[in-house]
Amino acid sequence: MPQSYCLARIHLLSDGDAFPSDVSPLKIDEGDIRIFRDTLLAQMRLLKNAQGWWLEFFPQGRWVQRFFVDFVFLQNPSDKLADTMVLGKKYWRPVAKLAYAELSPDRAAAEAEDLAAACTDTSRMTRNSAAVRVGDLYEASTHYGYVNGRGTQYISKLTGRLPLFERHVLLHALAHAYLLTQEKLSEALAGQLAGERSEAALRTLYMDVALFNATSFFRQPVKRQNAPTCQAWSRIDQALGIHESHAELFKQVETALNHTGDRGGCLVKVKQVPQSALQVADSIALRPQRAECRRWIRAGVGG
Repeated sequence: MPQSYCLARIHLLSDGDAFPSDVSPLKIDEGDIRIFRDTLLAQMRLLKNAQGWWLEFFPQGRWVQRFFVDFVFLQNPSDKLADTMVLGKKYWRPVAKLAYAELSPDRAAAEAEDLAAACTDTSRMTRNSAAVRVGDLYEASTHYGYVNGRGTQYISKLTGRLPLFERHVLLHALAHAYLLTQEKLSEALAGQLAGERSEAALRTLYMDVALFNATSFFRQPVKRQNAPTCQAWSRIDQALGIHESHAELFKQVETALNHTGDRGGCLVKVKQVPQSALQVADSIALRPQRAECRRWIRAGVGG
């Protein structure tokens, strides 16, 4: 049988949920978080306390996303967990669940049997069913896994590899920060299209999308030297459609502008750009593409 189980739940915080005062910088395996590009890392607050992780993404802009992550360690994977009460917050619901299991250290003895059991257990932990089978898993050098919108499974080939799983949890938190930001922007677009289709309002929204695209959105947010973690992000991107939905959003705003007025009238001229937008662009620390970011904002086009 698998040796241990852990369920990580990523909860979206509301605007009124403040971080506690007893938090300290998040560390994984006693080390600082260094897997992300420096530019993006400067737009994160990664903290922890005894209850779990407190994560904030894009705090400098309008699209801040904040999460609490708790880790539940289980002896019996069939234990029932209540999603309705996390730190006394009845309204908190997980936007993502990730299940971790370890195979027996004596893998030669019953590897296939253990893997099947771990697959069934982690499937039930994340989606309350045994729908995911061994044949559905991908195999990486360190683990077997499965990723989709209903839940993620991580089955370590060796014991004591929880830090690798924790890094995957961070990747999923960023993924949902991206998706939720895209959702907010999409809702803003829908609101504009349902109204009078003000060209000025659509132009402002286009600028918001361009600013977020230039300063915060990366198709590959992981440093290139972390090849396995880059591969992990690519799997998440493909499973959740992060880049695809972002490109679709950008195209939708551009199309709405084109239907509202001629293309020349859609370009955001320098004098029309609020200074606050340029200040946000300049405030992004360690941004090597800062000049490019300013060009996008000034032009109002996608490159």
